[in-house]
Amino acid sequence: MGLDLSFMPTSPNLPSHPRPASENYAGPDQSIMQIFRAARL
Repeated sequence: MGLDLSFMPTSPNLPSHPRPASENYAGPDQSIMQIFRAARL
């Protein structure tokens, strides 16, 4: 997906600077991605 997540607040377990979602969004953040995917359906 070409979803840009740089506008989202960083999670406590992520660095403060934006990075590709494929690198950082894992574990607890997967729920956020699932919400985004569901919202775009």
